[in-house]
Amino acid sequence: TPSPRRAAQPRPDVPFQDITDFALPTPAAPLFEASVSASYMCYRHAMHALEAGADVAEADARQVWTQVFQAQLALHMYEAASSTVLSMPFDDLRTTCITTLVTTLCHAHETHTLLRLDLLDWQPHVERTLSFHARHASPLAHPSYFHILYAYHISRGDYKSAAASMYQHARRRGG
Repeated sequence: TPSPRRAAQPRPDVPFQDITDFALPTPAAPLFEASVSASYMCYRHAMHALEAGADVAEADARQVWTQVFQAQLALHMYEAASSTVLSMPFDDLRTTCITTLVTTLCHAHETHTLLRLDLLDWQPHVERTLSFHARHASPLAHPSYFHILYAYHISRGDYKSAAASMYQHARRRGG
């Protein structure tokens, strides 16, 4: 007869007893957030200097704008990130960052935030980004870009486009 399994004895020299033991990483989370927050404050200070007319190379200015934007996303400061994007003096960088903002909001399940943001003249780009993801993502993938695109159209009062997005979604799921 097989011997009964013995319960695993905790070892004092091993920080994780099993895969569900999260005692060690928990204190690290505030340190990471504090690091991102400190970086954000440094880049924010540099951005204020740029806005005040500091004479710096374009590559350095682009890096400051990008780092501020990325830190805001990492800290879930989505409204601030959208304001930063709209303030960027570089159209190509703004286009890239708006795409990143839309994608990040969708993956963070922040659809309500996406629908609330006023991205002014950049709304067509938001729609193109959502449409692109809806067409190229698996119909069963999460987040469901078709549902987000549908909500986006409904929030704008564009019921025809909302219906078209759901029709396309049904066609993709059906075959």
